[in-house]
Amino acid sequence: MKIERLERFKGKLESKGIDAAVIIQPRDLYYYSGTSQPCNLIVAKRGNPILLIRRAEAFVREETCIKNLSWEEEVEGSENV
Repeated sequence: MKIERLERFKGKLESKGIDAAVIIQPRDLYYYSGTSQPCNLIVAKRGNPILLIRRAEAFVREETCIKNLSWEEEVEGSENV
């Protein structure tokens, strides 16, 4: 179900000429990703969405349908943030 929501959202991005969106609101994150954990979701009009995980990685991996996950320790330079 969440996959269909993401596909519809990507279609709306495409139709409005928007290249990508970053979803940060908890309700919207849950609606599109299926997790209530603190994350940010990047959705481009083409390609797979990316879920940026801030904590509770194990919970997120169990809850979400999104396969492309990035944990903060994997982000280059995150130790300086």
